[in-house]
Amino acid sequence: MYNVLIVDDEFLARKLLQDYVSKIPELQLAGTAQNAFEAFSFCKEHHVDIVLLDIHMPDLNGIELARTLKSVPSIIFTTAYSEYALESYEVSAVDYLLKPIALPRFMQAIEKAIRMDYDGQYLNDNAISAVLDVFGPERLSWVLGNTITMKEHDGRFSRSNKAWAQAMSIPIDRDGFGSLRNWSYTVESHPAI
Repeated sequence: MYNVLIVDDEFLARKLLQDYVSKIPELQLAGTAQNAFEAFSFCKEHHVDIVLLDIHMPDLNGIELARTLKSVPSIIFTTAYSEYALESYEVSAVDYLLKPIALPRFMQAIEKAIRMDYDGQYLNDNAISAVLDVFGPERLSWVLGNTITMKEHDGRFSRSNKAWAQAMSIPIDRDGFGSLRNWSYTVESHPAI
């Protein structure tokens, strides 16, 4: 699960993003903040993987907040102002969404954020091809971020990721997952939907 913090001074914008977050099983709403100061305090006290961050807010804007965070999570800017786009990438933003935000565009930004592992690398096509070779296309349900979800024979879904593979001492090469043929465990299982 990826913990998401929503930071926006507009109630309706926070509500829409909360709804979008609830639609993606890999995301968990960690909290919401109405301004940069609340967000700063929240990030100091909680683990946050992804921040959905408005730019135009009173007192301290989203870009200024991003510059103050010591441990920078993946930041996706959500704003009605296109003029900040270039500056947003100076603070290593993952993406920049213009309001009104459509669900497909939101999902694209989230996938981009999740696909980045801790080294800023993506689960690449070679790793995905290796999964298909080992388990077959009928078992691969989806790849979101550095997490692979497969359908098991009993109809349940299994989820595994690179960080888990490293903890289990499964060899991983620089191209992604490496020795996928050794995978025999899963992080969690869910009933088929």
